[in-house]
Amino acid sequence: MVATEEPRVASPPPSLRLPYAGPTAVVGQVVQWYAKADRNSTPRAAVVTLSDGKGVLSLSVLHVGSPIMDSKPGVRHVDDPWNKEHPDPADRNGGWDYVVEAKPPKPPKVDLRTPKVTNE
Repeated sequence: MVATEEPRVASPPPSLRLPYAGPTAVVGQVVQWYAKADRNSTPRAAVVTLSDGKGVLSLSVLHVGSPIMDSKPGVRHVDDPWNKEHPDPADRNGGWDYVVEAKPPKPPKVDLRTPKVTNE
């Protein structure tokens, strides 16, 4: 029996690919920002100032030991394939990811028998 080689299929051009359905973040959330969208760079803390709900964020990136922040618009998640297809904006705006140890806050528990609200 002769082994047949499977036909090679080229990936579709970027204009025909489905949009990246990756993670997103909400305004006020703290995330990690990576220079040039490179996870091997040292992450810096950033605060989400605008979110399109599809993973593209505007961030205020903090400087270490300084109150100064850099404004970074159009920042995509570090795993978004768009970053590799468009290296200039990725180099300029960087990439974001979730803070590893971050856990979502627990919603307050309301005891209807008493008027107090607790965050247990």
